[in-house]
Amino acid sequence: MNKTRQDNLDLYDANVIQTQPLPAPTELIAEFPVSNELSNFITTGRNELHNILTGKDDRFV
Repeated sequence: MNKTRQDNLDLYDANVIQTQPLPAPTELIAEFPVSNELSNFITTGRNELHNILTGKDDRFV
């Protein structure tokens, strides 16, 4: 059975009811500021994960 481009287009948005543009990153940063405490928590977690993945820490993910 040969599918045409139109067949693919008909199925592409079959279940999409509406679309909405995403806010710009600067808008999200302004609306949801990150505290120093949260920033430090994220940085620590990323560093710990990096150490695990590179073998500097023997824990498993």
